[in-house]
Amino acid sequence: MNTWVIARGTFGEAIRKRIGLYVLFTTLIFIVLSQLFASLSVQGSIASKTAQSGNVEVTVIKSMAFGIIVLAGLVLSIFLSFDLIPSDVDKKTIYTILSKPVWRWQYVLGKFVGTSLALGVNIALMGVALLVLVFLKTGQLETPLLAGVLLLYLQFVLLAGFSIFLSLVVSRNINVAVCFAIYIMGMVSEFWQDVAKATPVPYIQWLAKFMHLAIPNIYNFNVTNSLIHMQNWREIPSPSQDVFLVALYGILWCAVVMVLASAIFSRKEV
Repeated sequence: MNTWVIARGTFGEAIRKRIGLYVLFTTLIFIVLSQLFASLSVQGSIASKTAQSGNVEVTVIKSMAFGIIVLAGLVLSIFLSFDLIPSDVDKKTIYTILSKPVWRWQYVLGKFVGTSLALGVNIALMGVALLVLVFLKTGQLETPLLAGVLLLYLQFVLLAGFSIFLSLVVSRNINVAVCFAIYIMGMVSEFWQDVAKATPVPYIQWLAKFMHLAIPNIYNFNVTNSLIHMQNWREIPSPSQDVFLVALYGILWCAVVMVLASAIFSRKEV
């Protein structure tokens, strides 16, 4: 119950933040404008009115929309979470909260859950906008797009968890920089594995293996390439199982990060 009370307060605070509203509003506008950009991209072609041209437009719309969602989610996940606990410390409100029968792990988890809910509302609106836009263009309700949006949401939740964890051990600026670095290195996680196999130098091999294991494989959450070309998605033997396994992977990583954050905060003097 204490966790949920803190989560509700964090959710309300996140929704009231102007950066969330600005990013959401701008993202929705660009998702809608992606249809205009897609139309312009095929204007002047010989087959501008053929089914092939229509497929190109839908592909451009999906590509741009998913790209916009990734950028917006990346900004929101970091900037909605990097200052949650430090701001409570600065405002002294944390003393009021912890003076009540609230365990420190409940406080950390509540902050994480509240941020995840706020991210969920924002990403859900973006996903619905994408789904509606594709439906208006094709006349088909491509529900698998929601699976792609869900996995993107999970990677943003995981990144928010890292941001909350880092806020307990580093300054705000370093937190933001490290979160972006984690995202970039996680997107090339397979690269570290390839380096470990290819290099003959022991310490480089050890370092590459460490990077591969210590940083979540963010690329696992990216199924947008298959969804942009829906025929590729249909060729996957069991897409629902793949989505479930990736989602489970993300949830387990979130649990690990929250355990670490709670352990650090329980020993931290505030």
